[in-house]
Amino acid sequence: MAKNRNEYMREWSRKNREKVNKHKREHYRENKSQLQYYYDNKEEILKKKKTYSETGRKWIARYKATEEQWKRYRDATHCECCGVEFEAGKGANSKCQDHNHDTGELRDVICGGCNLIEGMIRKRIERLQAIKEYFKKYPHDKRNNGVTDEQR
Repeated sequence: MAKNRNEYMREWSRKNREKVNKHKREHYRENKSQLQYYYDNKEEILKKKKTYSETGRKWIARYKATEEQWKRYRDATHCECCGVEFEAGKGANSKCQDHNHDTGELRDVICGGCNLIEGMIRKRIERLQAIKEYFKKYPHDKRNNGVTDEQR
C-alpha cells in the first residue's frame, strides 16, 4: 500500500533518529542568534505576522482575483441569493465564492446551501420548475414550511 509523504517522513524519522538529531543540533548551532531573537520576541513577532485570512493571499491566488474582490468577499455578511447571515466554519450557512467554473469569472458571495443547490441545478435548470410543481402536490408537507399554493 502506497504511503503519503507525511507517513513516509514520520517512519523515516523514527528509523533515522540519530541523523535527525544531528541535523537539529547543527541547525541550532548555525542559527543560534536568529533562534534566540525569535524566542525572545516571539509574542511581538506573532502579533505583527498577518495570517492568510487577513491578507487573502491564498484566496486571491485560488480565484485569480484582485485585492478589491478579496475585500468584498471578506466583508460580506449575508448571502446574495437567499439573504441568510453567514456563520463561521463549513456548512449550509458558511460563506462561498460563487464563480463560473469554465471562465473563472467571480460572481456573488453566497451561502453553502445556495452554492450546493446552484451546483446541482446549473445544467438542469428545467428541473427547478418540475420540483416546484412537485411540491404543489403536497401543500401541507412540513418540508414546505407551511407555504401554501397561493404563496408560491
